[in-house]
Amino acid sequence: MKRLFQIIAAALLVFSSCKGSYVIYDPSGTPVIYFHDTLKTRLHSFSMIADDEIPIEADVRIMGMPSDKDRTFKIEVIDTTASEFVIGTGVYPLSAGRPDIDFTVADPVLPAGEVTMRLKITLKRQESMMNKYVRVGLRIVDNDDFHAVMYDAKSSNDVLTPEIYFYVNDGEPSCPSWWKWTASGAPGWNPYIGDFYPDKYRMLLKFFNETEVTSPVFHDNYVSAYGEFLENAEYMFWTKFYPSAWAKYVAVPLYEFYEQWYKDHPDDPNVELMNQVNLMTHQGWGDPRDGTYAILN
Repeated sequence: MKRLFQIIAAALLVFSSCKGSYVIYDPSGTPVIYFHDTLKTRLHSFSMIADDEIPIEADVRIMGMPSDKDRTFKIEVIDTTASEFVIGTGVYPLSAGRPDIDFTVADPVLPAGEVTMRLKITLKRQESMMNKYVRVGLRIVDNDDFHAVMYDAKSSNDVLTPEIYFYVNDGEPSCPSWWKWTASGAPGWNPYIGDFYPDKYRMLLKFFNETEVTSPVFHDNYVSAYGEFLENAEYMFWTKFYPSAWAKYVAVPLYEFYEQWYKDHPDDPNVELMNQVNLMTHQGWGDPRDGTYAILN
């Protein structure tokens, strides 16, 4: 499949992307490089996780043939003059990310024989993120090995762009509206995931965020549908969309982590009844691996 892509890419004089937008590519010239972006706003938050670093990746691709040697492309940091960031109806303070303080970027190298790579970026927790968002903006620029792509159609769901942006903050998470047992009930408990409390929500999102690497198709479809923190998810969403992936990468690892945690920390004030559910009193956490509350039942 990769070889087929390479042959097709080399034969194209005009690369048609989507919704009538075009990227001009001359196969006899310098290869064109770009970020392949399917999400318009990439949100990350330390408020949902226990770690002090968030490893993320950006999808980098070229229009051109592979080389028998490693090729370096050039990245520059984009400053921001904006002081506010709007999410839905909320308006938040915003500042530009500081290299080596708020984030680091791995060496931008396309390996020999490849036409795609994942650029590794690490977001770093800072106290200042407690009351504002930090924007990390990266731009690919021309160098001897590559030309940066021109901007593609921004209205598309599949964007070729020389720039990519990540937003990160910190703070205490609140219970999401979908963490409930009945569609009309109050959030706070569901037999499939037990009680809500902030540390547990952070751990759930830690496992979910790891799927950006372990299962990127599942991750990107979930983020597109529900948001980076599942903030737009609906009641019992995991039963309707990729239930097997949710069980494998999130529900089962979360249950097994706390099953062991509660055994090792019986004095934890958040200890739950594992594999014991009382629907009348809204207590307990059903085992997602087997039985009544197995995700795939």
